[in-house]
Amino acid sequence: MQGLNAAAWNFLKSELEPLLTAQDAKRGWQRLWDRLNQAKAYNHLKHAGYRNIEFIPPSTVRGQQTPDLRAELNTTRALCEVKTIDIAEIEAERRHSSGVGSTSDRLDSGFFTKMQFDIEQAKEQMAAYDPNPATKRLAYIVVKFDDVLHECGDAYRSQIDEFMASAKLTAELDVVFDIDPAFYAAMA
Repeated sequence: MQGLNAAAWNFLKSELEPLLTAQDAKRGWQRLWDRLNQAKAYNHLKHAGYRNIEFIPPSTVRGQQTPDLRAELNTTRALCEVKTIDIAEIEAERRHSSGVGSTSDRLDSGFFTKMQFDIEQAKEQMAAYDPNPATKRLAYIVVKFDDVLHECGDAYRSQIDEFMASAKLTAELDVVFDIDPAFYAAMA
């Protein structure tokens, strides 16, 4: 949070406040953490040299979505949409029920379907908000794997890179992945 300026911090606090009482039975504080991921994207933009970074308030038009952030890079306007790929529903249920699970070193097709959907949705949100083709668009994707210790993080990252190269999802869009390193949960 230290990287946020006062206006950004005040905006984010106002977005987080209603989520402080919204703990989900299976997923805990996931919605709160998902919203906090916007601060990670803000800091990414800041460290990448963007300036005039600010959160975009949600649209008051029912059903209309807006990107999360706007900024400038030199003289180019930029938009950023933050998406979080959380653990699978079956993994959330397993953790909630204290069940036994196993880890695979291969991501399943459901993961890639979700990732592709999120990237396409990010593109659509930003294009609807600002159709100017000169506007730089970034999708900041935070990934939470079912592998709680992130032991397979390097293998997963390779699979994501292969998928991204073959799916050609980056036309008109820069995609940045925020993936925890191996054994991240063990270090926390």
